[in-house]
Amino acid sequence: MKKTWVLLLAAIVVAGCAMKPNHPTATGKLSILNGPTAAAPARGLSKKISLSSLGGDYRLSPSKMTITITGVGFFPVGGNPMNSAISAVSGFTATYDRSMGSLATLNTDGVVVQTGTFGGVVINYSNTYTVVIDDSAAGIYSDPTSPGKLDTTPPSGGAQPIQVTDQNAGSEDGTSFVCFASPVTIDTDSTPQVYVVFDPTHWLMTTFSNGSFSPPRTSGSPPISPSISKFGKAAFYSNIGTAMAYKWGVGAGGNVSLLFLYGDSATPVSVTWQDQAVCPSSSDMDWVVAFNGNGISFGTYGMLGLDANHTLAWASPSAASADRASITGYDGVFRMPEISTVGQTTVLSYLCTSTIPQPVSGPNYSTGAPNFAPAATLTMTLLED
Repeated sequence: MKKTWVLLLAAIVVAGCAMKPNHPTATGKLSILNGPTAAAPARGLSKKISLSSLGGDYRLSPSKMTITITGVGFFPVGGNPMNSAISAVSGFTATYDRSMGSLATLNTDGVVVQTGTFGGVVINYSNTYTVVIDDSAAGIYSDPTSPGKLDTTPPSGGAQPIQVTDQNAGSEDGTSFVCFASPVTIDTDSTPQVYVVFDPTHWLMTTFSNGSFSPPRTSGSPPISPSISKFGKAAFYSNIGTAMAYKWGVGAGGNVSLLFLYGDSATPVSVTWQDQAVCPSSSDMDWVVAFNGNGISFGTYGMLGLDANHTLAWASPSAASADRASITGYDGVFRMPEISTVGQTTVLSYLCTSTIPQPVSGPNYSTGAPNFAPAATLTMTLLED
């Protein structure tokens, strides 16, 4: 069974507990934000003929994808996220749109939450999504009248919405949560803010065989990143050369795509594998996450940092305690010069090891990227920011 890590969480498909009656509450806001967009020109899979001649498994990137949020809440310090006081949310949908800007607000609404002192925030969401695939570079279009819901030519009127259900889910709702670096107190005068980045780039898969597609299926944990702090920047790197559809399982070093989220323009707060991980014990993890200590997650989790030489560095965790409050093992260390121009390339160096260099000082590598002899390198392109 695959292990999945999402912002100090394993994506768990269990609904949280209902909010206790007659408990003091506060009114806050829930905002859903667009993932990174403004893609660089696609390379690799660029013509329809590639599909018919190659066949096989393909990763897809929706042009639009609608998520439904069903609840939001907080859990006690040291507590079980599944014992959270969840406030039901009705009719709250948000549509990721590749034509919109990175971190654009897709939808926002008021939410009523329980007061108290908390160790993390929980988001519940429906496991069924509305998707539009309109990929002219690869020649893949969503079509509800097609047996596989996808076709190599657009239907009349252009690509049409289809329904995709997370086949990994075991219940109606899924749950994502993040633990705070330090406790957060919400009282009746508070106006708590919850932000969720939704980025389905390379999340869906299909198989093309004998001239037709299989119905789209999800791959790994949902691309949902919650926080109570604003995000200031997003960046999507890949060694694939495209943020759109591509043939999976080909290319030297595997298929590696990384989503970075920043608390501000210079402070990375998470790095997430959007595709295949590279170190042995994380090879079955679709998403591996590292953190820094700016207040939205545990300060030592992954030790992600951007140093004075503009080098990003982090360690990937392989195991955690039962409550995910601490890391019990690592599987690799990584460094990569940060770049800021879409279409430029950089080099990701990594070493798969359980012995992780400690930061020069502080909780993360912002004080200096670690020196190590890399076992391998990958050329990564900044595709979206």
